[in-house]
Amino acid sequence: MTDKRRRALTFCLAACILILVLPLVAAAAPVTTEGSGSNAAAIQGTVNIFRGILGDPPNGNAPGPLLSGHREIN
Repeated sequence: MTDKRRRALTFCLAACILILVLPLVAAAAPVTTEGSGSNAAAIQGTVNIFRGILGDPPNGNAPGPLLSGHREIN
């Protein structure tokens, strides 16, 4: 087998592996949160769940980019 053919075969094999693996890594089920109430205190539990989904800690005004957490606009 020539060197050129070996490289082409290696490339094709690597491409096939990526095609098979990437959809498994990138696929995620959507997450929904839902809440209702007459005032802010009535939905505070749902808001806290949503914040947890976004990631902890809340980063506030910390300069980024940051690897984890979320920012909020109040």
